[in-house]
Amino acid sequence: MSRKNIETKDLILGGIFISLMVVAAKIQIPFPYVPLTFQLVVAVASGIFLGKYVGPLCMGIYMILG
Repeated sequence: MSRKNIETKDLILGGIFISLMVVAAKIQIPFPYVPLTFQLVVAVASGIFLGKYVGPLCMGIYMILG
């Protein structure tokens, strides 16, 4: 298994997606039993845009911070 080097661009985009996740946690659509937040949208977008290594890493950092 080869290890991917994290570039500066990846760190900047990761910080942006962590910030977006914080903002998305506050945006809610009220449903009768379960409120829907936009965290799912940001989590999926981070996996798509950041890739399979940096995306989950950023979401893990968000979980540690939150």
